[in-house]
Amino acid sequence: MKKKTIFILLCFFLLFTSHILSQETLPDNSNDAELETILEKCADYCEKIRNLALYFVFKEKIVEHQYAEMPREKKDRVIRHGLGDGPRKITIRLNHFRDVYRYVYDYQLICKLYTNKVMEKRILLSENYEKKHEKNSELKTRFHHSQLLLAPIAFFGRSHQADYDYNIIGREKHYVDEEIVIEAIPKSHAKENRMHGKAWISVSEDNFSITKIEWTSDSVENMDAIEIEARFLQARPEIKCSVEFKHRIKDIRFPNKYSLIEDYYHNNRKLYNRTEITVRYEDYRFFSVSTEVKGDGAYQ
Repeated sequence: MKKKTIFILLCFFLLFTSHILSQETLPDNSNDAELETILEKCADYCEKIRNLALYFVFKEKIVEHQYAEMPREKKDRVIRHGLGDGPRKITIRLNHFRDVYRYVYDYQLICKLYTNKVMEKRILLSENYEKKHEKNSELKTRFHHSQLLLAPIAFFGRSHQADYDYNIIGREKHYVDEEIVIEAIPKSHAKENRMHGKAWISVSEDNFSITKIEWTSDSVENMDAIEIEARFLQARPEIKCSVEFKHRIKDIRFPNKYSLIEDYYHNNRKLYNRTEITVRYEDYRFFSVSTEVKGDGAYQ
């Protein structure tokens, strides 16, 4: 009788544990379903951006800090190498130095109706507080940025989603707004240097608008040249850049701030900071708005 009781209890135990194990090994598809919904909503939101035939102007106010500090060095460190047009010299001094540059541009973004072409133009209004009026001016900063309004399309446009793997990596709450953080990683077949990183998406809004994007270092333009310089410094470069979308007009979020920080590390210890750029966007002025164009084809 005792042996029979033990056998029955053992059977119950095996059935119970196998049920628990089967529950643990079952795949949780809830996140996959939620992610699929978010990506579809984001694609719709990107189509709204894409469909806007815009002609608008705003003030682009830039502050650029260029500085460097080499700790534990007794003398200036001079590095000579060939890059670009020929040999040039980089001197990193022991004493902390900093150059500050300030620019104000009138920025125009023109999306031509019924085409995939986008143009941007800048008029330099002032440089280091000196008034100017230079039409068709190029950015004078160490790093260039362009067409930030269209950045969500590169991540979540319907025709681009096949090039990425997406993961939900966080959830945040700002006052009454709830946001989901999604990581976008290019697939192996995607083109080289396709920008990728993280995006913050508002789930409190019906249109699932993108509120912020953060890029990883290897998404930055001219990263190959930066890595060449880093090898001469025996350091690892790390570029952090992000854009926030806080201006809201006609259910579309427009950029209000862009920032970039260029750091160098040696043995996982920060060696020095090279550049910091902060851009603020103000005084949006719209000339025409239309929503007749369809699709999210690549811009030229």
